Amino acid sequence: MNDSASQPSVGVLLLCGPSGAGKSRLAAEWLRGYGWPTVELDDFYREGTDPSLPRLPLGLPDWDDVDSWDRDSALSAVMDLCGHGEAQIPRYDITASIVTGTRRVSSDGAPVIVAEGIFAARLIEPLASLGLLAGAWCIRDYHG
Repeated sequence: MNDSASQPSVGVLLLCGPSGAGKSRLAAEWLRGYGWPTVELDDFYREGTDPSLPRLPLGLPDWDDVDSWDRDSALSAVMDLCGHGEAQIPRYDITASIVTGTRRVSSDGAPVIVAEGIFAARLIEPLASLGLLAGAWCIRDYHG
């Protein structure tokens, strides 16, 4: 068993669930109430020019396909935030299928970082194996 000095001082709480379920609302409430920063995992979609972006038969991006999301980049950003206290998070414009910039997210010493998105459950295993998973909730219908 690890001693407390080697335990991470921050944990990641994942909010999983479908679009429109209230994940972002809940995360915003926790940011206001507790100061827990949020990583919006839906900003890690692949760009429209990425040849690995899954497409629907009409050629449009298939945003419901897990392969439309860049898990490795999302995990790397969350790990940076946990380990270094800050991370650069892309700003994704889903209507244009492009990253339009980045934003800096800082943990500001918070004990919990919230990461929310429709594919957030894909981070449970790697975060747990790194000892960074504080919990994972499936949000289905939160109205605050």
